[in-house]
Amino acid sequence: MIGEKVRHSIFGEGTIKEIKDGSKSYQKYITVEFKVCDKKFIFPDIFEKY
Repeated sequence: MIGEKVRHSIFGEGTIKEIKDGSKSYQKYITVEFKVCDKKFIFPDIFEKY
């Protein structure tokens, strides 16, 4: 998944930069690099809700 292109409704196109384990066993944090800044999201929630 690292290196994959994603699209966000506000930030536009970005690239997955990093994936780390979250506090819950089923969660991970995904960092996406956008042109304006890097943003961290909870994965997979970000894809299910947005």
